[in-house]
Amino acid sequence: MKKLHFNHRAMQLCCLIAILVSAISMSSYFLNVEASILKDLDKASNYAKDSITNLFNKKIITGDKKGNFNPKETLSRAQIVTIIVKGLNLDTSNIPEQPTFNDVPKDHWAYKYVETAYDKGIISGMGLGRFAPKEKCTREQMASIFVNALGINKEKNEINYINTLEDNDKISDWAKKNVEITLASGIMSGTDHNVFGPKGDATKEQAAVVLDSFINNKENIINLFKADGEKKDEIKIYFNGNKAQFDGTAIIEDGIILVPHTFFDKYLFGQTSSHYYKAYKTQEWFRAHTDIYNQKGIHLQMGNKTAYVDAFSNPFSRYEKDRQPYEDKKIQLTIAPKEVNGVIFVPLEQITKIFQLDFSWDNENKIAHIQDENAPNHPDLYYTLKKVIRNGYKGELYSNMNLAIHGIDVDTNAFIKHKYKTLSNIWNYHVKEHIIISGSHYGYEEDSTEYIHTGNRYYVRDSRNNTWKKYRYNPTGLSDDSSDRVIESNLYNDLNTYSILKEDKVFLNGLSAIKYVVHLDRKQFIHLVPRQSYNFAGQILNENYADDASGVLEIYLSNEDEIVKQIFKFNEVYDHNGKKFDASIFINIDCKNIGKEIEIKAPI
Repeated sequence: MKKLHFNHRAMQLCCLIAILVSAISMSSYFLNVEASILKDLDKASNYAKDSITNLFNKKIITGDKKGNFNPKETLSRAQIVTIIVKGLNLDTSNIPEQPTFNDVPKDHWAYKYVETAYDKGIISGMGLGRFAPKEKCTREQMASIFVNALGINKEKNEINYINTLEDNDKISDWAKKNVEITLASGIMSGTDHNVFGPKGDATKEQAAVVLDSFINNKENIINLFKADGEKKDEIKIYFNGNKAQFDGTAIIEDGIILVPHTFFDKYLFGQTSSHYYKAYKTQEWFRAHTDIYNQKGIHLQMGNKTAYVDAFSNPFSRYEKDRQPYEDKKIQLTIAPKEVNGVIFVPLEQITKIFQLDFSWDNENKIAHIQDENAPNHPDLYYTLKKVIRNGYKGELYSNMNLAIHGIDVDTNAFIKHKYKTLSNIWNYHVKEHIIISGSHYGYEEDSTEYIHTGNRYYVRDSRNNTWKKYRYNPTGLSDDSSDRVIESNLYNDLNTYSILKEDKVFLNGLSAIKYVVHLDRKQFIHLVPRQSYNFAGQILNENYADDASGVLEIYLSNEDEIVKQIFKFNEVYDHNGKKFDASIFINIDCKNIGKEIEIKAPI
């Protein structure tokens, strides 16, 4: 294997596909592949690797004598009970002298785990005094064990999710409530599109994902289902025909609907601003569509029915001379804004009308409808994009790109595998990259490096001697703007020009997300490819394709309005010097620990 070197050698990679294209620009650096904690971690599905690692580090799961986890292997009933008891850190010391089950004697390796689970009501056995520890655990059994561990009152929850499954008739009656809860809470998902596979075997990697999600979200899930029992009178708000998703819930007082102020932070569009002044306990919003000098605005004060419209400084000032100019801007609210447990509630209908939005109320069904003809086509997606572009990104980002070229008229091929990991704290970041180049006319090469930006200094690791160099300027050619690594601003700036389909909720690693599918022509695809990948994919995308060449971008948003995953897919045929080649580009980007403060330290 040849070793690529960090500076001049890396620039020579343009000969990678010399027979296929004229050049490939290589202005990026590379990262080390992180060592696996288990010998066969690479055999696990990508969606399960993080969960397996988390549970291994917590000593909830272990490898076999050879250091293998065997992720695709089916779990036995004894194994699933063991990892749940370990994962919940249950006390296994108070176990009976006499075994509960005749097939799990005291000298059985899982005895204390099975007895503890039985004592806590997590399992009940198979009848006739049997637990069947060696039998394979099915997916509906796994769902039931996890739900029993939650201690949820299942009778409060209606059956909705499983009725949409193609194989809902295959779910055992005794398991239906449990499967419903695991789907609704997001701790389990289907094995395929709209299929749960209740009688299918539960694999080790599936159980690892479910348990990891279960441990991290147990209290939230319990609270979610407690709340579900009280949702009969839930106030729903529909914005431009779609149910609005916002922090908190709406309430009704004296017949007036109040919403958390964050509702308007999210659903006021155009050139908007929002400020809360703690000293005066005032909240203000301003909105302009095109002309910033032709704004609408409102000032509110907690506990005060008096509000001011279109006042461009503080009308609640303690000084009369500051208040006097706004006497003619004064209005009376039907109910005073209020603060409850740190959340500011404001009257919904009056504020929507002040900003010239259409409002209607369906009292029988407790549904408010708001229409705004100036809003973008997909307001939830737009809001998330705006948040990332304006605020930057904190958290972890993992990008994997596979690029493949196959000759149709000639016997040749080339491949690029690019891995990119970023720890980001807005302007400071720590990046690792790894690249593998291979091809029928190129052989095999790979290299890695990492670079750090903290304060006003840049640090780059030289892969030839594993030493760090410090710079006063950015030597990598990459943007310091953390949002560029998450999403290109072109999508935010021109959202309504793209063909976007909003799909139903899906489940990612046990958590629910909204999926958006963006259909892109080739030029749009070029504009949206993340910058860390464009250095490798850009030249290929600029080749001579048919006019209708296209690609797809999938964007997944969490319930917290964060981008948690993106997938870019492009597969088209192009012509180069009279020869035809098939180009395939696949990029997967995962965002994790979003919003987490990450300390970026200088390496030297």
